[in-house]
Formats: sequence, C-alpha cells, structure tokens
Amino acid sequence: MQFLLKFSTSMAIVPYFFASLYALKSVICGIGFKDLPTYKRITSAIYAILATAFTLFMIFGAGLRYLLLGAIIWMTGFGFFYQGKKEKGKQLTKTEWFWWGVIAVMALAGILGLLTGTLQIK
Repeated sequence: MQFLLKFSTSMAIVPYFFASLYALKSVICGIGFKDLPTYKRITSAIYAILATAFTLFMIFGAGLRYLLLGAIIWMTGFGFFYQGKKEKGKQLTKTEWFWWGVIAVMALAGILGLLTGTLQIK
C-alpha cells in the first residue's frame, strides 16, 4: 500500500511541475499580461517561482525510483500524443522531442533497473 501511495504521488507531481514551468514562461514572455498592471506580473512571477521550486522539491523528495517507474507509464502515451499531433497536421516541436527523449531514457533506465533487480517494487 505504501508503494502505491508514493508512486501515485510522484506520478501526479510531474504535471504540476510542467504547469509551474509554463506559468514561469508566461511571466517571462508576458503571455496574458498585456492589459494588466505590472504588479500583477510580479505577483504571478513570485507564485510561479515558488510553485516551480516546490514541485522540484517534491519530485526529488519522491525519489528517483518512482520517477523512473513513472517514466515507463508516460512513455506508453507517446504514440497517442504523436498520433494526435499528426491528425491535426502538426509535427512535434524540438522541445517536445527533447522531453520525449528524456522520458524515453528514464523509461529505459527504469526497465533495465527492473530487469536487473537494481530497481525493486516493494
């Protein structure tokens, strides 16, 4: 039961990390702040920085084991993501390819860890 709790927590925190990164990007690029006063952008920047730091802390706190196991699950969605982009007539961006590459390497490390016994499900 403890394993499932830790695993589900580590699976849930990664999307929050990417959402906080997008919030940070929005503040830096000024997306959505055109007609707002400067203090709103500064406040949003503070929240985005805190959210990014907190989610990074939570990811490292969860541990590499759960992150590698999670990558195996995320990798199964790549085909659906790729097909969805293809159906819309779009191609994957360099950033998307980069992150899928990172996930693929992590998934491979997770699979190898499971096969060799260095990564155990307890």
